[in-house]
Amino acid sequence: NMVDMGKKMGITTWNEPNQYGLAITLGSAEVKMTDMAEVYGTVANSGKNVNLDPILKITDYQGNLVYQKNTPEEKPVIDEGVAFIIANILSDNPARSFEFGANSPLNIKNRTVSVKTGTSDNKRDNWTIGFTPSRLVAVWVGNNDNSPMSQTLASGITGAAPIWNKIMTMLLENVSDEPIQIPDDIVQKPCFGRIEYFVKGTENSVNCKTTPAPSPSPNTN
Repeated sequence: NMVDMGKKMGITTWNEPNQYGLAITLGSAEVKMTDMAEVYGTVANSGKNVNLDPILKITDYQGNLVYQKNTPEEKPVIDEGVAFIIANILSDNPARSFEFGANSPLNIKNRTVSVKTGTSDNKRDNWTIGFTPSRLVAVWVGNNDNSPMSQTLASGITGAAPIWNKIMTMLLENVSDEPIQIPDDIVQKPCFGRIEYFVKGTENSVNCKTTPAPSPSPNTN
């Protein structure tokens, strides 16, 4: 099921599903960076897949139009509410601050950006992919001969992330913030001291009752 979903979202390299085990969920099968851009683009496009096409327009030497990109075909792949929740989780800077710090390269000041890092075995590959509803940047860092990078310097936050931050910051410099739009099939519910989002119909699947903190014991000294 995961292989089938990956293909629908844009993966083109998973052609031997009988060779894959559960570890594929953690990245045990190779992917292309262009495919990953299309997969994350599916989430950015509210669950609709759009084929990657880098050519916007072609003109001849006199400026005459030879080719103009048409409005791309959108194929619904995942539920709009599911796409929203994934994008919302990936944009939650306070949630990742415990691991990366509040001012890591994953944070674009005053902008809502969904972003994820990834590192393969022995740090041969380091990824950072992040997006807004209208812009997506995918960055890969590694050695062309597939040799491991420095085990002390290349990590999820020190490899591709600083490059990603500079590119995304430049792209968003002169545009307004694009908050992720909440679709109609999403329900908001107080849960453990904060507002959480649920696909409509699943909001009661989690016990969100807040348990009062225990009172401190009196000082017996």
